[in-house]
Amino acid sequence: MRARPRRPRGHSHKDRQNLAAHIAIAEKIVADPTLVNIALNKLEARYQAGTIRHSVYIGWFVILELVELGELDTFVAKVSEVSPYMDRLRRRSPLLGLAQSGGISDESQ
Repeated sequence: MRARPRRPRGHSHKDRQNLAAHIAIAEKIVADPTLVNIALNKLEARYQAGTIRHSVYIGWFVILELVELGELDTFVAKVSEVSPYMDRLRRRSPLLGLAQSGGISDESQ
């Protein structure tokens, strides 16, 4: 009896949903760059509480810093990058939940 072949690792349904959510939030941050402060505060709080690893903290800090540097196109490109590294970062994202926290509205404009 042969073993069942493993499914290749790729974008799961959850990863695709996560990507779509991040693209939408990134577009809202581009429209109002001051919103990045909410994400930076959330990132710092998670790091201080020990709920994220240093590598996740640094990864997101560098990405969010792009907004403060005015590199908005680079910010959107990085947030929407399809790669195993960004899939992992998006799973521990300070951007998720911003839409529900009142900082960014989910409503279409």
